[in-house]
Amino acid sequence: MVIHAVDEKITHQTPTRTSTFYLWYLGFAAQLPWTTILVYLPVLESVLGGVLFSFAVGIAMGLACNIVRFLVVVFGRKFTFTIRVYYGSCFSALFTLGYFVIYLVPVSVDSAAPTGAESIGFWMGLLVALLGGAGNAQLMSTGYGVASIVSVERPIGNSLFFFGQAAAAACCWPVKRLIETMTSDETVQIGLAMIAIAIISLSVIPVFLVKIQRMTGDDDLRTANQTLSWENARKILTNAWLPYLCLWMTYFCTNLVTPGQLTVWSLPVTTSSSAYLTDPKMYRSLCSYTHLLSDAVGKSIPVLVSANPERIRRLMSSKWAPVSIAGMTICRLGLLVLFFLPPLDVWSRFSFLTIFGLLNGVLASVCLSLSTFRADKKDKDIAGYINSFIIINGLFIGSLIGMLVRVAQ
Repeated sequence: MVIHAVDEKITHQTPTRTSTFYLWYLGFAAQLPWTTILVYLPVLESVLGGVLFSFAVGIAMGLACNIVRFLVVVFGRKFTFTIRVYYGSCFSALFTLGYFVIYLVPVSVDSAAPTGAESIGFWMGLLVALLGGAGNAQLMSTGYGVASIVSVERPIGNSLFFFGQAAAAACCWPVKRLIETMTSDETVQIGLAMIAIAIISLSVIPVFLVKIQRMTGDDDLRTANQTLSWENARKILTNAWLPYLCLWMTYFCTNLVTPGQLTVWSLPVTTSSSAYLTDPKMYRSLCSYTHLLSDAVGKSIPVLVSANPERIRRLMSSKWAPVSIAGMTICRLGLLVLFFLPPLDVWSRFSFLTIFGLLNGVLASVCLSLSTFRADKKDKDIAGYINSFIIINGLFIGSLIGMLVRVAQ
């Protein structure tokens, strides 16, 4: 999709296959650093201040992302997508490399060194998280904005961007296991993973530039050079308040309990002889990955549905769409209690995590598409930026309250 600034209005051309591939890849590369850190979190905790860091890292990421994504909502049209991609890719690469450096150079080898918030590694980890949050915000906001504009002609645009994020979540655990089969050295394992993720983050830049050159030969992709007026923002929010609310609640519920609450789960009473279910670190990593994988499957369902433009338009205009997202949101709220009082059987826990993740993927995808569908054509990019901010705001508030609940337990 090419976007040209003409008399402060956005005009559209039919998107090409290259543009839809880019949306998938952008979602994949933007999400991959964070999901990789989640998978390696039980290992990194040893140099990052312990379990408390699992809660605090979400708050640090959320703080940076909230600030940057809100600024994109207000001032996003004053900057080109290319500039945001440059900054986002570089910051994301430094995010993963930063954790590898902290792991390589522990603050202290003394077993009696401070842990938790008293650890220097804890605060260094939070500083790296702030940097990663800024990079993630740039890439995500750009992706949501472009996907929303592409969805004017091809509704699959939103779903492809979301599916790219889902693919990143789904591949983390298998790749981690593959690396473990290659070497038993934990330092080498983490190094291979983090360096590979940094390269993928930087690869977004040439992929973006190649896409632009193939489409138009132009050197940039730009929206109208104007800021967001409060009247315009009010109109967008009024037209799509329900999907925005459900989207916020979806991600609030998610970060209220993941990954923080999962990291304090003890092994269930009924266990298996499998190494995954007898080693606490492996067990908690597998629990986190179960949620990420089921979320990925949930996000892939709308991709199949939205492949038919007319079908997705009928679904979005149906009176049942708002009822469905409201019902799924209430259902996820009810499932939260099982994170604090988990089933005693290991397979019951995995089944519950699967359902929770599936609902997250489907609900988030539908809310994203519905809110974009209800925005005016000239405001699609702003609707995407608002989606981006609402998602990270829900994650941030959920992480904050989740940590307070954990401290009070």
